[in-house]
Amino acid sequence: MTRALLLFSPAILVAVLLGCGGSNPGPPRAVVSGKVTLDDQPIEEGSIAFIPMGGTQGPTSGAEIKNGEYKTPPDLGPVYGLHRVEITAYRKGKSKDVEGVKGATGGPSAGGATTSVDMYIPEKYNRKSELTLEVVAGENKGDYPLKSK
Repeated sequence: MTRALLLFSPAILVAVLLGCGGSNPGPPRAVVSGKVTLDDQPIEEGSIAFIPMGGTQGPTSGAEIKNGEYKTPPDLGPVYGLHRVEITAYRKGKSKDVEGVKGATGGPSAGGATTSVDMYIPEKYNRKSELTLEVVAGENKGDYPLKSK
């Protein structure tokens, strides 16, 4: 009986490690990579999201944009099908002095300088995005040369 258990154990171990349906349950996903520019300048830092639309079923996915480039991880990329694409990027705005602002406890704050953060990508590329991408099996290319006007 011990010998039978020893022969059977490796098969169980392999089944547990490999799983029944692969490492990523759910619909198949793809890799999407590309470049994002605004007025021919690379987006320094931002994010890109792929939101299923139409008959496409699955979770939203995305990636960080660094120096104008992005790439989704293979196991977290978008599912196959049509997606709306949203691109966001923020930059520091002007600093301004703030005095007499109530603090978190309701009392007066000591004041000081604050820096605003501004979304500089036009709405038509994010909240009201007009961008789409049809994602297929394998690696997908999605370059987005955005215009501010």
